[in-house]
Amino acid sequence: MENILIHHDYLPVPADGPVELEIVEARNTLVFKHKGNTVLQTTFKEFFTHPEKVLRQFSTETDRHAFFRQATIFCLLLGFPVTLKDVKP
Repeated sequence: MENILIHHDYLPVPADGPVELEIVEARNTLVFKHKGNTVLQTTFKEFFTHPEKVLRQFSTETDRHAFFRQATIFCLLLGFPVTLKDVKP
């Protein structure tokens, strides 16, 4: 499991360090927690078969800045061509 997480840019931290993702085994399922709160639960089979799907879902559920990131991209896509329009050779 550690290799899968490292491959998807989730790096191990010391036991006493702050963590963004905590995975707990409970009744043949994996419970994904963020700051102590349960975000999602999945089976071992689902995680090991499609780890990118499970980790993407976890990331989406815990992303507090998605709106601002989308607004920034929109502003860049809209604003950059406008600034080029006013440039004269």
